Amino acid sequence: MAPDDLRWARLIQRIQQAHCWVISPSIDAAYRRQFGQIACRGSVTSGLMTSLNLVQLDQNRSLNIVEPPQVEGDYDTDDRHVVSAASEAPDSILITVDERLVKDLERSTIPDDHGFMMCLLDAAEEALL
Repeated sequence: MAPDDLRWARLIQRIQQAHCWVISPSIDAAYRRQFGQIACRGSVTSGLMTSLNLVQLDQNRSLNIVEPPQVEGDYDTDDRHVVSAASEAPDSILITVDERLVKDLERSTIPDDHGFMMCLLDAAEEALL
């Protein structure tokens, strides 16, 4: 397993255990695609996927948003699903490894306008692990 994949796996596991996830159909699909692409295979991926399924059934651990409104702005359209989901959950934290997305959002008023924060993997590990 690649070191960054293991870091993500530990962080995802911590979030699934102790924090509320913002989930939409496009977020769910993106997670499942990512789990299929990363080097976390076998029992690690299986455990995370099982946990994600359980999180979505627990109203105390997830906020399920069927169709979050699109948040327009000057950032990659491939990231609309995560920005839209974060915007629907005030005080949420959008955790990403996409430095470009963080920079694009820092240049905008979107996080402030919609009441969410964002951070990269290193900051998320410090805050949540």
